Amino acid sequence: MKHCNKCKQTKPLTEFHKDKARSDGFQIHCKVCKNAVLKSWRSPHRVNNEDICKNMEKLHHLMDKIIRNTLREAI
Repeated sequence: MKHCNKCKQTKPLTEFHKDKARSDGFQIHCKVCKNAVLKSWRSPHRVNNEDICKNMEKLHHLMDKIIRNTLREAI
């Protein structure tokens, strides 16, 4: 049994994600609380993350094009 610092409830260890950095090997927040925190963070950041992914995809295509052109010129 472990106490969640977020909801203040005592729950079985199966309700906590593992964390090798902690002395007991489990995170301080239960899975339900951790998921709620992550969900609330993702909502406002979702558009920003999608934009970043699209920009990275464009960058990779551009880099591939540059590499292919460079290789063609070298031959």
